[in-house]
Amino acid sequence: KDVLAKTNAALERLDADACADDAGPATALLTADDDDDALAVARRSCRDADAALDAKLKELRVTLRKPALQWTHINGGAGGRQEFLIEATRSEAEGFMRRGAIDDTWHVASETQKVRRFVAPGVSVLVSNRAVAVAEADLAADVAWRKFVADLDDELSASLRKIFDAVALIDATRALGRLGGEPGWCWPALGQDLDLEAFAHPTL
Repeated sequence: KDVLAKTNAALERLDADACADDAGPATALLTADDDDDALAVARRSCRDADAALDAKLKELRVTLRKPALQWTHINGGAGGRQEFLIEATRSEAEGFMRRGAIDDTWHVASETQKVRRFVAPGVSVLVSNRAVAVAEADLAADVAWRKFVADLDDELSASLRKIFDAVALIDATRALGRLGGEPGWCWPALGQDLDLEAFAHPTL
């Protein structure tokens, strides 16, 4: 009962959705214990960073008068992956600049013959804050996972060892009982000198 209770308590700490995601890391499987838990604090920082970017996107929709505006993320190039960009066709971009919606504070991240992609003012700081929050959450998740595994081992190893020892004793006693019924079998007597030839043992 003690082993079962401890096992159930450990399972309750696992995130069912994360466990169902085969591609996710093991360190993401834990739920946070409470609001003061380091993992909970780190994950809340991630949510706050995402909320700040969502608020910035809503602000940019109003500024550019594009209610359906979404962030653009692109891969490749010397700079690697670029996230949280504002993409507009060249004609749209020129219109935004003519009416002052886009000014010199907007940085052109990349452009093609058809589109321009901008980093809007204030977005770089928000993206940097998000990157820090994600890194801290990954670290907190790794620390929490290691502690979870170590605590589980401490709590269950002694109880499980007793079970394993009992099963081993039953198995050995049963085997000796069967051998004792074999004709000509006797209990071996060992002297001080022992020579073994072609000896094998499953655990030695």
